[in-house]
Amino acid sequence: LRQMRLQARKSVADVAEALGVDEETIEAYESGNTAVPYLHLEKICQFLDSSVDDFVDDTHGPLMRHEFAHQAMQHIQEMDAEMRAFVANPRNLIYLQTAKKLSEMDVRRLRQVAESILDITL
Repeated sequence: LRQMRLQARKSVADVAEALGVDEETIEAYESGNTAVPYLHLEKICQFLDSSVDDFVDDTHGPLMRHEFAHQAMQHIQEMDAEMRAFVANPRNLIYLQTAKKLSEMDVRRLRQVAESILDITL
């Protein structure tokens, strides 16, 4: 929002007045501390001569990125302390990447990997 407002050469006060809210509300929207109600987003975009589609892109828009980050934080908070510590440790990134690759493998390939590990350990 801030980038869009600056590109339109509008002040926080201009947007606040157009929306009928105080400047602190606009600043909270721009900082990401407060979610922007959809109707406010429509009005802001109209005032700044922009499109809501720039924000609600299902995969790449800022709202989707914010929602993804919020959901990720919720999932992390649901983990027990030991798991959170493991995930937060940069040295464990290789294990997380390996787990991701394993989760994406088809069953046949995953079985081959498991059999290879068993052969090594036996």
